[in-house]
Amino acid sequence: MSYREIAVAVRDWTAAHALRLTTCWAGDEMLCADLSSPDGQSFRIAIDRPINGVTGVHLVCVEGWTQNEPRQNWVAETADVREALEEALAEVLRRMMLRW
Repeated sequence: MSYREIAVAVRDWTAAHALRLTTCWAGDEMLCADLSSPDGQSFRIAIDRPINGVTGVHLVCVEGWTQNEPRQNWVAETADVREALEEALAEVLRRMMLRW
């Protein structure tokens, strides 16, 4: 399996938001975008490889006062992966606004 099916959508999303994509490992290889707030919170949006036309997008607070919140997951049809990525990013931005 490869990221070929979603490569354009992921590339366009990262470019639109000036994000850097890396490869991370969480039991399996994933594409990841790491974001940090001015207050020092760290977040990761992870993207699974598409399987049977479906892609998982995951959000976790790596460090900060929302790190005990459960990981959030989105499952999107391959054609709709950009929408799932936008929803994950919106949730990161929402969490960044939360204060102690």
